[in-house]
Amino acid sequence: PSYSTINTSKVAGEVNFNHLTVGDHNAAQAGIIASKNTYIGTLDLWQSAGLNIIAPPEGGYKDKPNNTNSQSGAKNDKNESAK
Repeated sequence: PSYSTINTSKVAGEVNFNHLTVGDHNAAQAGIIASKNTYIGTLDLWQSAGLNIIAPPEGGYKDKPNNTNSQSGAKNDKNESAK
């Protein structure tokens, strides 16, 4: 079996797969990391093949701010008051 990944998440425009075929006579696996502008017209998925599609959330991917507080740094008032 083989595995291939297609990453379209950084493409600025649209990505159109007019006809996408995964597998033939083996247990092929494929993955697509999609953007909101990724389209699949016709999908042929062979019985022994697998396809994973990772799609963005409704509002798109957000950059993580650099100044976020982690939970490990948060003060636990319950433990402090028990001392």
